[in-house]
Amino acid sequence: MAQTDPPAVPSPAARGQASFPIGLVLLALVILLLFIGRQARSLWHEWNRLQSELSRVRQSTVIGYQNISPNLSYAQRPKDWVRHEGEFTYLWGGWDHNVGHHWFRTER
Repeated sequence: MAQTDPPAVPSPAARGQASFPIGLVLLALVILLLFIGRQARSLWHEWNRLQSELSRVRQSTVIGYQNISPNLSYAQRPKDWVRHEGEFTYLWGGWDHNVGHHWFRTER
């Protein structure tokens, strides 16, 4: 009969042992989790600041119509901006470039 070789004993690396010690892997994992937790806290504070700023913007937004602005006139008021004519009193109401002076009329 032929002589058979005894079964070979596998080396420690072939038996499934990790190439890094488990303690080093756990330490790296803890450091990574601390970093993620710190960044998440910072992100949460930024999110809260953004929400409060958006709230202030919504509360102070001017609501109006687009492309509508006051019609400014730099016309001087007449010297007799209040005048009495007969039964009526006239009060100067402004100047319109295309029309002229506007007057409010009331009874004396």
